[in-house]
Amino acid sequence: MNAGYPVRMKVGLVLVFLLVLLSGLPQILSKPVEWMRAPPEDSIVARNKRFAELRKALPDRGVIGYIADGPLDRPMGDGKVESVLAIAQYCLAPLILVNSTEPDIIVGDFSTLEAGAQMISAQRLVVIRRFENGICLLRKGRT
Repeated sequence: MNAGYPVRMKVGLVLVFLLVLLSGLPQILSKPVEWMRAPPEDSIVARNKRFAELRKALPDRGVIGYIADGPLDRPMGDGKVESVLAIAQYCLAPLILVNSTEPDIIVGDFSTLEAGAQMISAQRLVVIRRFENGICLLRKGRT
């Protein structure tokens, strides 16, 4: 009489397990590609990729300047207002970035080439090297 009890328990557990699986099946079948898609890239990951080539041209340690067109606190790719200087500091660590053109080496972070050229000229800076996406390595011009 007790011999059938474990079999009924196993069948019941299998049925419960199948019901749980079946309850999520419509969601999986309605959007099969969406749940497999990678999450969108956040602003820090995108900016980190943007600075990848620049990082190779910079010293390992030290203080470097940073200039950017537009406000330093602005909406980024995901819509949140973030500090572009703080994100650049994170991406280029352990270097220390300062919002200044006083250090010998300066990173220019521009949205367009035109905006960058205007700021470079106005600040009397010299381009050491241009990178993709509006990133420049700069130094102070001779006076």
